[in-house]
Amino acid sequence: MINVNSAFNAVFSNQSKEISWTEALLDAQKAIQLNPSSHVGNELKLAALHAHNDAMIIASSIMMLLEAPGSSL
Repeated sequence: MINVNSAFNAVFSNQSKEISWTEALLDAQKAIQLNPSSHVGNELKLAALHAHNDAMIIASSIMMLLEAPGSSL
């Protein structure tokens, strides 16, 4: 059985900064599963969901610009 400690949480935290939001979300869910009382997993989950939301806002904005009348993009 894996012993969850602060070093383990740090690995998930550092890894999640360099991967896609979907991978970060999976890592966060695993951290929550392994140590439900740790705040780190929930913070990582929130960060991953924010990253996804930001990506969706950017994609929507680009689509609106491309579909705008007279758009030259």
